[in-house]
Amino acid sequence: MRKMILLLLLVFAVQTAQADSIPEKPVYYGGSEMEAPADALFLEDGSVLVVGSTRSTNGAFEGYMEEDHNNYAYATMFGPDGAVRWQLVHSRDYGDNAFECILPQADGTYVLPFRYGFYKDQKSGLALVQVSPEGQIMHETEVPVDKYWGCEPAGENLVIRRVGGINYLPEWNWAAENVASLECVTGDGIVLWRHTYPELKALQWEFSVTPVEDGYYLAGARDVRIDEHYMSSRGWVARLDTDGNLLWYREIETGTASLCAKVLPTGGGGLIVAGGYADDRETLNMAGMAQWMGDDGSMGHLQTYPVGRYQMFTDILPVGDDEGFLLMTSSAYCDNLSMVWIDLGGHIFYKWNQKTPAEEPMQAARLYRAGDWFAVAAMAHVDIEANPNNGDILLMPVSKP
Repeated sequence: MRKMILLLLLVFAVQTAQADSIPEKPVYYGGSEMEAPADALFLEDGSVLVVGSTRSTNGAFEGYMEEDHNNYAYATMFGPDGAVRWQLVHSRDYGDNAFECILPQADGTYVLPFRYGFYKDQKSGLALVQVSPEGQIMHETEVPVDKYWGCEPAGENLVIRRVGGINYLPEWNWAAENVASLECVTGDGIVLWRHTYPELKALQWEFSVTPVEDGYYLAGARDVRIDEHYMSSRGWVARLDTDGNLLWYREIETGTASLCAKVLPTGGGGLIVAGGYADDRETLNMAGMAQWMGDDGSMGHLQTYPVGRYQMFTDILPVGDDEGFLLMTSSAYCDNLSMVWIDLGGHIFYKWNQKTPAEEPMQAARLYRAGDWFAVAAMAHVDIEANPNNGDILLMPVSKP
């Protein structure tokens, strides 16, 4: 028997980390079903807040849920020693319940965007749940949404993604004019701005939002037709001002297929876009991609990194001052989680596959910075028969190779 688990993994130390900021040994935690990752927040005292969704009705989640429910939202606070300080499980009727991300507030509370309803049918609702530092729900604020497609934290505010015209399998229309729209709200649900972007159309699935001091960067991909027989994807990047107005839009115009996943401002007027790139028309086998750009939208050089079949870079963070960048791959088609550390010019320092102590493979990962450490939140596969005591959340310190 195999299952999907949520893995929270301290992965990579560039400098010497504080000994009291990470668990001294692996800590497993969770239930026997799937816990899907959504977001994690690393606090100054070494605590970690993890949010997402779970289907488990036993283990750490025993007594919280009924067997006939689909997913419940959960938030778990771990102390520096890996012990659970508090846990919150929340739902509304049957459906895809999840805490989507974490908005830390100036008063020490947390606002957790709560999705409920049926995600695939675009009938999801969204509420902002304010939680005390001790894990108690203080109040909920409804946010009217239509065709909800996820959200991204922007400091104390929330940017909500919407995509129109989605048709689900088996009736997927690859040429659909799926137009993007964004809405920025405060932790109290007050709308700051709302825009629709006709330039961003035929979108595939979701797109990322990276907040910066003077606006936002968006990254995603759209459907393109190569000829009468082939459809492919083309990565794009967009720049918004602080009020959500579109300043510029650029596409990756080379290659057979490309995907843009995350934008990282590098300082001095530069950007690096992490994603995937393919030249092989027959297989469309993706390699990891780093596209250098100017913050005015000008295109620099593009570099690819073969890191595994159908794997692309999904996240990127800087490594110290002028020490390069750490890129991470995550793929629904592979069990490998590849880490690549490159210098400022794109040359590889280190490259390795990261697994758990029992070498369970990982998927669907996100990359975080935790002091001098990097951290990954991901799903992994655990063999329950071989590891009957393993839970679904793992905290583990790992040094660089």
